[in-house]
Amino acid sequence: MAFAFTLTGCEVLGAESADEPDQPVAMDSAVSCSTTDADVPTGSGIIAGSGDGTPFTSVATALWLGAPDSDATTVVHLFAGPVACAELCAAGWDQRIRTGTQILELKMLGKSPAAFPVVQTPTPAPGEAAASYTMSTTNGTPTEIFGSGGTVTLTDLRPGADASGTFALAFGNNHLDGMFNAVFCPGAHEP
Repeated sequence: MAFAFTLTGCEVLGAESADEPDQPVAMDSAVSCSTTDADVPTGSGIIAGSGDGTPFTSVATALWLGAPDSDATTVVHLFAGPVACAELCAAGWDQRIRTGTQILELKMLGKSPAAFPVVQTPTPAPGEAAASYTMSTTNGTPTEIFGSGGTVTLTDLRPGADASGTFALAFGNNHLDGMFNAVFCPGAHEP
């Protein structure tokens, strides 16, 4: 007899189900997020402007990612729609969350409050930031538009709690400006 278990708000990557209930479950990697990730608040923010010509007028969720691609970065995501921390447990989440959700990624290469100039590359150098705008889709790979200039200012960073700051960004002829108070989402990955 096989048993199925559902863990609320998280996903185990690399888990294989056993044929027998007494057999151990093989794990080739760590749990990508914990059950407490389902309880993370949504954070807050203010945004105005556009990354692609579509007005981005509200922030429903602001999360500081706890498992970014590089431990040297501070990565904040602002979402126009509600997104739970637990939805960001594994890579590719921008193809799984609700289609049409506007996303602003602020990736700062540093862990201390500072003003980070935005560069036109997805991999900033120390003291720099990258900004990207994406519209989520469940039909293929979302298009990412990288910021062409501006500044992300990290004003406060409380480890394991929250990250606050402001941004003034250029995306070619478009601009996005605002502020964020992103809550820490321990298991969240970059898309």
